[in-house]
Amino acid sequence: MSTADWCDDVREALALGYLSAKLKARPWRDYLTQMQVLSGIVPTDFRFDADFNGFLLDAGTAVPYLQGLEEVPGMSLAESPIPQGDVAGGAALHRKTGLKIALHYGSPPIETALREDVCDGFVIGGGAAALRQQAALAAQVNKPFF
Repeated sequence: MSTADWCDDVREALALGYLSAKLKARPWRDYLTQMQVLSGIVPTDFRFDADFNGFLLDAGTAVPYLQGLEEVPGMSLAESPIPQGDVAGGAALHRKTGLKIALHYGSPPIETALREDVCDGFVIGGGAAALRQQAALAAQVNKPFF
């Protein structure tokens, strides 16, 4: 969305009592500048999550970009900044940025994600049984999930 539209949405969210927003980060918008503007209209305890859906392409592109986002007040996490199948890139990204990284549970396989330390937490989904199984494992290995 445009910065003006996001400002309107965030103001409405604040009026309704919300203190966080998950926003789609897309390469055809200047997301970093948008976040700088948005951080200026929210209280200090407001949190932003950036959902990239892999659009940062690779660790070489993503590391400096996420390091820039780290400087934005209220930036909480980056969801799927690069394609989740890029395990080596994900591990490098996780080591080189202080921004929390969330991945969709199961890609890469959970064993690989944990062994290679590619993320800080998970986006879980599916039916009730899958949610319970994914949540239980994520909690067991001390990884937050949503």
